[in-house]
Amino acid sequence: MPNFKFNLNLNRIIWFYKYIFKKNFKMKAIEAKKKKIILRTISEIIEIKPIQIKLTNGIGDFEKWDSLAHIRIFLAIKKKLKYVGSTNNLSNVRTVNDWIKFFLNAK
Repeated sequence: MPNFKFNLNLNRIIWFYKYIFKKNFKMKAIEAKKKKIILRTISEIIEIKPIQIKLTNGIGDFEKWDSLAHIRIFLAIKKKLKYVGSTNNLSNVRTVNDWIKFFLNAK
């Protein structure tokens, strides 16, 4: 009888780890997709190839990335990702990496 209980608990543990792994893997895939959308959107608006953009690039680094383009970037990403959350931390967004953090941390 103890052997049966051990196998049952072991099966539950295995199932739990598989569940967590699948969920984590799915979340990573969603994050990667969102990052790609954000990068492509920025590149479309400032008319630069995505490969030329670094995570540290931000407002003022490219000729066409001014304050108006910054607003257009927000509106375009918001529309593509169907974002309806808060804009409280929007004033802290300056770089590509900031855009990614802003939309990935959004609930």
